[in-house]
Amino acid sequence: MAEYTLVHNEAENKYEYHIDGNIAHITY
Repeated sequence: MAEYTLVHNEAENKYEYHIDGNIAHITY
């Protein structure tokens, strides 16, 4: 089972969507 994590990148002011520790998608 994969782990899904949504991380807010304050430095670039966007959200990073992580799956199993890998960045799968980046939104603004």
